[in-house]
Amino acid sequence: MSAPTSKPLLISIVGPTAVGKTSLSIELAKHFDTVVISADSRQMYRKIPIGTACPSIEEQAGVKHYFLAHLALEETCSAGQFEREALELITGELSNKEVIILCGGSGLYVKALLEGLDDVPKDDAVRAILNERFEKEGLEKLVGQLQVLDPLCASRIDQQNPQRVIRALEVCLSSGKPFSSFLRTEPKTRPFDSLIIGLRADRALLAHRIASRSEEMICNGWIEEAASVKGERHLNSLNTIGYSSIFKYLDGSIDLDTCKEQIVRETTQFAKRQMTWFNKMNGIHWVDQAQDNLLHSVLELT
Repeated sequence: MSAPTSKPLLISIVGPTAVGKTSLSIELAKHFDTVVISADSRQMYRKIPIGTACPSIEEQAGVKHYFLAHLALEETCSAGQFEREALELITGELSNKEVIILCGGSGLYVKALLEGLDDVPKDDAVRAILNERFEKEGLEKLVGQLQVLDPLCASRIDQQNPQRVIRALEVCLSSGKPFSSFLRTEPKTRPFDSLIIGLRADRALLAHRIASRSEEMICNGWIEEAASVKGERHLNSLNTIGYSSIFKYLDGSIDLDTCKEQIVRETTQFAKRQMTWFNKMNGIHWVDQAQDNLLHSVLELT
């Protein structure tokens, strides 16, 4: 690694779900004796560590993590809020660190911290109408409208997340411009230097990892975890991949095999959307997850 500068180096580990970001981020944090900032919009919630593939207690014991399990299920955290709080952390509590690791697959959160977001218009009246439509018509019709008004945003957004879809539509309808047009083209000045590492795997390997991890999560108690929060299933925080399928299984409307198939299919579709996002993001150094001595390859880039 080159000589330290006046700014810390923020190493961002990005890529699709199940590709191995958590393991690599922890290895890097241990190597540099530093911490991990999580940029995962679902791992922020308490009560659902299994279903969000949160780092285990053992993994967290070896490396301090931030933005994990710090929100109640009924709370929300926007990308803008994450940007502000993470910057405060980097310039405050972590200002003595030469290297900081950022890890996560929530592309908008990563972009918000690395580049900043433009001021996006708000319209409470339009949002109220969209929320009412969501209750009456469901999410699919709103996603369809977003695909017409802003195909770029629709291709990148988590289409299972009503809050994200409604927010994007709110901006499109209230401003008359695509939501994606408000994403910054010129990054803001940041109090850190940046290195972005993208982990990728070929389609067959990633599909195998997704299926294996889903089965492991169920064996580790995912169904029991979902049962414990079933009474809160209306909350946006539980519009998370896998939970709707498990709730259907718990209701008796599908069997366990169908539940597992739906989880794998939804997770695979989500991984594709993540790759669409990150493939359009500038400055990523892509690294093959399956190569020998992955940590060494990443360290050579620092």
